Formats: sequence, C-alpha cells, structure tokens
Amino acid sequence: MSASTLQRSIVEGKAIRNKAAKEESTLFNTAPSRIERNHLHFYGFALNEAWVMQYARANLTGVGDQNYWCILTWVMDHLRIVTNHDDINVQPAKIDDETPANATVYEPEPGVKHIAILCICEFHKEAWPRRPTLAQVKELTEIMGTEPRWWTDFNPFEYYE
Repeated sequence: MSASTLQRSIVEGKAIRNKAAKEESTLFNTAPSRIERNHLHFYGFALNEAWVMQYARANLTGVGDQNYWCILTWVMDHLRIVTNHDDINVQPAKIDDETPANATVYEPEPGVKHIAILCICEFHKEAWPRRPTLAQVKELTEIMGTEPRWWTDFNPFEYYE
C-alpha cells in the first residue's frame, strides 16, 4: 500500500488499525510523584469496608453474613468482569497525609497500621502490559466514587522474597 493510498484510507475512515497498538496507546500512563526506595508502588483506591458491603449487596446476589474478605473477593471478581480489567487486587498501603478519613485502617500489630487498597496497576516494568486503559480507569473511578492515586506498599521488598 502506497503512502497516498494509506492517507486516503485514513481520511475515508477505512484504515484498519492494529488492535494491539491501539490498546497499547490508550494504556493508563502515569507514575508516582514520589518514589520511596525499597517499596513497591500501587495505583488504586483506598477501601472502606462499609462501601464494599454496600456495593456487594447492591450488585451481587447471595450476599449474606459471609466474611468480609470473601465478599471483597466477589466484589473484585465483579469489577474485573464489569470493567474488563483483569489485574484488580488488594494490596496493603502505608497511611499518609492524603489517606481518606473513611479508609478502613488495619492494625496487625500494636502501633503498626495500614490500609487496604483496591489496586489497579503497579509501578514496575513487568506490570506495564497489565495496566488498565483510560476508559477502564474512568469506569472504576465512577464505580468507586473517588479518584485513584499512587500508594506506597506497606511491606518492604524483603517481605516478598
């Protein structure tokens, strides 16, 4: 195909684009403003247990008196299906000055506190292909009712070794 034929097909709206290239170009492209050494960084939403339970009861069937973490797993599965973004998980994050007041705080040991976040992407090279598209981020933002942001992992690298 010559350049002029390609240009004409683009103008006429007949150009066929590589689906993979299009998806890659729309991947969510952001990075943490502050990198803390020896920690992973996650992009997502602070979780509130009451919101998770309310969302589950409104959108899932058969939610009864099950354990919160079981229901959270169902909610994550539901969000993966609704948004078509498979890389949704829960991660522990450090509490900072921007942590929402309604985020559920966990204290695994006396004086050691963190929150759980609904993680939609991580900041490292290997995770880049799994990042959500801008449309998926927008859809999750509407569902969650708040803006996502970068969080610092509660655990140091050594925790994962």
